[in-house]
Amino acid sequence: MRKIFVSMVISLLLSQSVMAEGTGERVEYNRQADTLSLSAEQRSLKEILGKIAIQSQLEVLFDERADRQVTMTFEDRPLEDGLKNLLSASNYAFRYTKDETGKLLLIGVHVLPEGSSDPSLAQPLLHVAGEAFMNAKHNYQMPQQESALFNKRWQARLAEMSPEIQKKVTEKAQERIADLEAKRKARQARSEEKKAEREAKRAEQSAKRPTQGKHPEEMTLEERTAHEQRLRNVQQMLEREY
Repeated sequence: MRKIFVSMVISLLLSQSVMAEGTGERVEYNRQADTLSLSAEQRSLKEILGKIAIQSQLEVLFDERADRQVTMTFEDRPLEDGLKNLLSASNYAFRYTKDETGKLLLIGVHVLPEGSSDPSLAQPLLHVAGEAFMNAKHNYQMPQQESALFNKRWQARLAEMSPEIQKKVTEKAQERIADLEAKRKARQARSEEKKAEREAKRAEQSAKRPTQGKHPEEMTLEERTAHEQRLRNVQQMLEREY
């Protein structure tokens, strides 16, 4: 399960729209519009649902026996409608909660093999600690208005967890975000250090050529003498060559 999660996170870091290059697969969730787009040819249902879970913060509980190959294309469907289309050959159940306005909010889906009603073998496709980090990372990188529903879905799920689990996953996520910030600052410091080194080097080179860009009348007597000597050296070199 951990290996699956790591590979999915790598895919997410590459692009918000998860595209498997060369496989003819595209899974894209629009966080602002709450819509789903899919283009898949003989792709694993489990993998597709995992990518949807990563992008939408939807909890997916999946029975391995329900995995099958999917060939399907649709664009900009409301998330719930897109999932219904994707899961039409599976036995599934949506899980909802109510938001602050009393409106139903889709927060999870159980996926079972056709003909089965036993949810005991359905396991989360993503680890909750990893999801907490992904939510925190999106908020760290993206404007809040672009993640409003994304956050709402995660906060509703978080509220259902025990206080101990809430604290554990939230603190762990914040630790990882702090580590990202520390690395960002370290990269910035290294960049500024290299820039300062380049500027110091240019200043040093300029100091070695004090008359560069100066009119002779602006030069000191010492600079003018050195400048005239360089001109004589150049003239002598040209005379030897020609």
